[in-house]
Amino acid sequence: MQLQAAAQDLPTITTYTPPASLPALLIAFWIYGDPTRDLEIVGRNRVDDPNAVAGGQPLEVLLGGGQPLEVLLG
Repeated sequence: MQLQAAAQDLPTITTYTPPASLPALLIAFWIYGDPTRDLEIVGRNRVDDPNAVAGGQPLEVLLGGGQPLEVLLG
């Protein structure tokens, strides 16, 4: 039972596709509510230019506690 509860709190890997070229810090703010997590997005996705993350390209992101991306983005 404790293992199931702990597993629910683990981050979930999902994808987010920016609608246009955007700075990584803006994407981090939208997804995590924390622009300082921009390097997490850059590193995980091998982004060449953090100031212009290509729009239309899916990005792999982590979400905590299984919370869906739609909830975070409103």
